[in-house]
Amino acid sequence: MVLTQVNSGKIAQNVSILPMGVDIGAGLVKVSAGNSTAEIPSKLLFLNKSLPECLGSSQIWYEAGNAKHLIGKEFLVGEPAQWKAPTNHIKLSDNPALKSEYALEALLGAISKLPYRQKWNLSLAISNHNRKMFADTLRKNLEGEHIVKFGDSDLSAIYISVAGIYPEGAGSYLSAISLQPGLTGNLIVGVDFGTSTIICQTFSPHGKMLFHQPLELGGVIELLNAIATDDKLVRCLGTGKPGNTELIRRGIISRNFKYGNTDFNFGDIYQAHFKYWISDRIRLIREACREWENEAIFLAWGGGSMLPGMEKYLGNIKILPNGGWANALGLELMAKSKVAK
Repeated sequence: MVLTQVNSGKIAQNVSILPMGVDIGAGLVKVSAGNSTAEIPSKLLFLNKSLPECLGSSQIWYEAGNAKHLIGKEFLVGEPAQWKAPTNHIKLSDNPALKSEYALEALLGAISKLPYRQKWNLSLAISNHNRKMFADTLRKNLEGEHIVKFGDSDLSAIYISVAGIYPEGAGSYLSAISLQPGLTGNLIVGVDFGTSTIICQTFSPHGKMLFHQPLELGGVIELLNAIATDDKLVRCLGTGKPGNTELIRRGIISRNFKYGNTDFNFGDIYQAHFKYWISDRIRLIREACREWENEAIFLAWGGGSMLPGMEKYLGNIKILPNGGWANALGLELMAKSKVAK
């Protein structure tokens, strides 16, 4: 492939700005821009040699740009990373720092699922669980011009500026009051059910975050791991090894509880482990937010809020409609506001 010279600033000057909300989660990467949204599993694999055939837009070549360490490299993002190397791909859920270290690769993977553009001029609003620690890394890794090739498409020139880096949950809060304007002016407690963490957050009637506390127990990944190591599932697989958490996640999302292409249904295993998983976390949520229990409106959001059976255990915690997308959609509203100013 012939390397392309990047002409700094040309893209930004000649292409209209597209505000984009970016939610790089431990389990899924989600972006929202204009009338388009896209999500991919938070997985990555760098290739030492080209594959016999192209795996589609998630196979990305980085030809030139500000990310000097990526020039000339080829990588897979999302499901194709797991297809190629089921046990050896990078999972952003392995370490919270990976969400900033591989932010550009994750973002490019999500962009590859949007309608193709030859040129992009993106203004990002992005969230992170620890802005103080990772804001500088995020800006350094994301900002600038990037010339890439998505699968068999022509080259894309992508200019990225970061309009704002926000705490986890800020986008979800804005999404909540946009969907339900009656919430405005109320004290809001949001419970963010994520892949790695569950975070309790309290927002003032003016939308300022007053409280932010991850639970001592982890997020959905611990439920997936419990199911994967269940004796019944392991015996059914016949290998003596734990099940594949990605296949379990897909079975839960589809709500048919099928394990991959097998006939095995793990619905009863899910119900058994889910009961203990959610009960322990509800107890900790109540303890963490006890001082607001008679004053605030309690909401649940994040991908884990969509798990089957959640309503039965949440009590007065109401699930935000489309809660899995709340953060990305709210972040897009923030990006639009920044661009308008």
